Amino acid sequence: MTRTLAILDLFADGQAHRIVDLVRATDLQTSTVHRLVRTLARAGWLEQASGGGAYRLSLRAAIVGRAAVDGFPGTQAADVLAGLRDRLDVGVSFGIPGRRVAHLLVQFPADRAVTVPSGAREAGPLHTCAMARVFLAHGLMSLDAAGNEPYRRYTEHTVRRRADLEVLVGTCREIGHAVSADEYLPGTTSVAVPVRTADGAVVAALSVEGDTDLFDPEFTTEGVDALHRAAPLLARTP
Repeated sequence: MTRTLAILDLFADGQAHRIVDLVRATDLQTSTVHRLVRTLARAGWLEQASGGGAYRLSLRAAIVGRAAVDGFPGTQAADVLAGLRDRLDVGVSFGIPGRRVAHLLVQFPADRAVTVPSGAREAGPLHTCAMARVFLAHGLMSLDAAGNEPYRRYTEHTVRRRADLEVLVGTCREIGHAVSADEYLPGTTSVAVPVRTADGAVVAALSVEGDTDLFDPEFTTEGVDALHRAAPLLARTP
């Protein structure tokens, strides 16, 4: 059962995966991975992607996942995020990687109740998004998804070259968090950290966002520390 769930966890990034990719990620034998994937497919959690060379989460998995998100406001994890918002007095978001953008599952705006988007809500263009940089830093998204250079300009601070974005992604990988300041919306800064499973795999990201004037070095350090303390709690709470 543990190995079966470990295989299913690898699909939390929303991508289709080939058997060879799953073998590489788990260090299990190819025959074992084949058997576990077939078990998940027969149970309705996985289905073959277009072309038949890879597997992806099924509609059943999407329905169950949506139910989990809809029920999120009443969970202990929601209390963790609400506490983070109230402590820092900024918005808090929880998201997962997508093919071209990060997707927000839950938002705690600074000035109102928790928001659960009715559908996948984009966190912002990949080249401007702190949450996306976390996923890029851990191989859950590809820089190719940013498109052709120069990237679209949203403000005077927008990163427009792949080389510059690569530097920011590398910095995120090194220091453990990403910052986007005035890059998409003028006057708005966001800071994001990875959310890991018990075995250390990055599956989601947690971010805070608010007025750039708030994010001086002292406040940013406080926010990063608070995010890093909250992220493990999300992985453990129901």
